[in-house]
Amino acid sequence: MKINKLKINLFGEAWSLKRLFLENEKETHWLKIAEKLRKPLHEAVIDPFFYHFLNDNKIKSIDDIEGLQIEGLLNSQKNQIEIWYQSKKIQKLKINELDSSLLLFPLYTVSIHKPFEILQSGIYVEQKEIGLFGSFEMDEMPNFQIENLEFKLLEFKEKLFLNKLEYQKQSFKLKRKDTIVTYQNGFII
Repeated sequence: MKINKLKINLFGEAWSLKRLFLENEKETHWLKIAEKLRKPLHEAVIDPFFYHFLNDNKIKSIDDIEGLQIEGLLNSQKNQIEIWYQSKKIQKLKINELDSSLLLFPLYTVSIHKPFEILQSGIYVEQKEIGLFGSFEMDEMPNFQIENLEFKLLEFKEKLFLNKLEYQKQSFKLKRKDTIVTYQNGFII
């Protein structure tokens, strides 16, 4: 019996913005460590030595800190979306091709959301990565139809990025991610 697996690979430049959640006692402890590094806390959290001095087995990097995060594949020259079904590549496209404003009828199901315009006060970390943003899979797909695939885009501060994929209102499982961080910035509002 043939396995009808749907796989979608997202390549290119990814962007994320994370607002860190810190309780008062944790923030006080972290401020002391930031003082040792002679940096403000919003800069210290992006310094790898901060986590060495923190000496917490649960928090080894910025990824382990609790927070609210928005992320996705940026709409840039480097992005690519590959759709594989039954181990065959059936579609290769870019985020720009999802725009149906110049077409008679849309080729793909796309929804664009604006999560928020104004950032709340707090410590934020902005990050850019490049590489395989995600390899997403869905098993046992009897008859795949591209019309049932929904591309969820987010628009934030004049940036458009692919945030999520769904097939018939079901989310995909992230199987693999292989990126390298190219930019990181911590700031406070």
